Order: sequence, then structure tokens, then C-alpha cells
Amino acid sequence: MFTIRRAACDEAKGYVSHYVDATSHKYESYVLGGYLYKGIKPDRSDSSKWQLSKAAYPSDELPNYLSGTAYLLSANIVTHLLNAARHTPLIRLEDVYLTGLVARELKLRATHIDGFERFRPRFEGPCVYRNLLTAHGFAPGELRLAAQGSVGVGEGACDGVLTRLGLAVNGVVTALFPRLPAASSSLSDSDVEALI
Repeated sequence: MFTIRRAACDEAKGYVSHYVDATSHKYESYVLGGYLYKGIKPDRSDSSKWQLSKAAYPSDELPNYLSGTAYLLSANIVTHLLNAARHTPLIRLEDVYLTGLVARELKLRATHIDGFERFRPRFEGPCVYRNLLTAHGFAPGELRLAAQGSVGVGEGACDGVLTRLGLAVNGVVTALFPRLPAASSSLSDSDVEALI
């Protein structure tokens, strides 16, 4: 059991970054991680819930940012993010805004963490869910079933060559053909402006 915990701690070290406060010049370690998007272009489609108009966001590329499904941040950077947000123009996409635009103002580095996924896997089973921390597209009852199914998987049960190959293929297929979440209503740019 010690080797498992030690391996997890060693892996977590890769997610720790460092920040120097511009005012106090104090050096801090921090974590800002999840599913990292890089090189994404803004969605200009009027019918999209992720739409960003040219007026709201004139740039043709979004900053690197973490998926809003879930992200992990250490408590010590929350105050810095809130202070920087006061001076960062607001957009309607909270994940792009906070972990992209505001984090960029502070020169914070977002990190990809395995297990944080954008979408629900195409093919399901206990070995798939064993390392999945987040994903869009689950109803509450489905989350319960996935969690219950993965708890009973014994140590080493998912380590076979064919299982690993199947998990890798599942990851590629899911990346190419994601299970998109159902569309839901979202705030328009004018709704966001009314909140300011």
C-alpha cells in the first residue's frame, strides 16, 4: 500500500507550479489542473451554448484553459484569481475566463491531469471508470452505477495487455467521436453584462 501512495505523491509533484506575487514578491507553490485545452478557436456560431461573439472576445484563439467539467486549484491562489478577475474583462464562459484569461494575467500555468476528461467514454466498464475522475454526460443514477462497478475491481485486474490496449483504443475513439452532452440553455452576452 505504501508504494501506491508514494507513486501517487510522486505523480502529483508534476502538477505543482510556482508563482511569485507581483506585490509582495512572495514565492508560492500552487496547483491549477484538470483537462487542459490548448490552441482552441472561439466558437462564433450563434446557436452554440459555447458561443463567443467577436465583440465579447476579439482574439481568434482562446488562451490555454481547463475544462469547466471540473478543475483542481489550490486554496492559496483563489485570492490572487479573485483580485485579478477585478481587472480582467468578463466573458460568459467561466472555465475560459477563470482558468484561461485570469490565470494568464497572473502568469499561472494550467496543467493537464489524467482522469479529468471532457466527455463520457464511448465504451464503458469497470476498468474504464477506475481512473476516470470527471466527464460530461452522466445522469446521477449513472454516476452511482459507474462508481459501484469500479469499486469492486481488484488490484491489477485492469493491468493486462489486452485491457490496456482496449482502454487506449477507447480513449482514441472517444477523442475522435465524443459523446456530446445534451444542449442546455445558457446566458447570452447581454445577460452577462446585466449581471456586472
